[in-house]
Amino acid sequence: MFNLTSLLSYMDALRSSTADLIRASQTVADDGSRDYWLNLIPTLSEDHLIRLRDILLNEKHMLEQIESEYQKELAKANREQLIAWEEFNKVSA
Repeated sequence: MFNLTSLLSYMDALRSSTADLIRASQTVADDGSRDYWLNLIPTLSEDHLIRLRDILLNEKHMLEQIESEYQKELAKANREQLIAWEEFNKVSA
């Protein structure tokens, strides 16, 4: 049976979660773009909201992966530099 209250609640939650993702997005960085997308949310259909949310979630996931890989590479470079520094100090002593 069709429940209008549940549908409206679902759409409100979908709009709210999409707005949160827009606010947190690194690619929608300037205020003008962010405001544009936030103002557009109420006019989007469920399908378009889901697509936009999926794009933003994918972006977030990809950026988290990039950051994780960067942190691993940075830790590796730091270890290598520490080893080189320790070797330098052994030779200097």
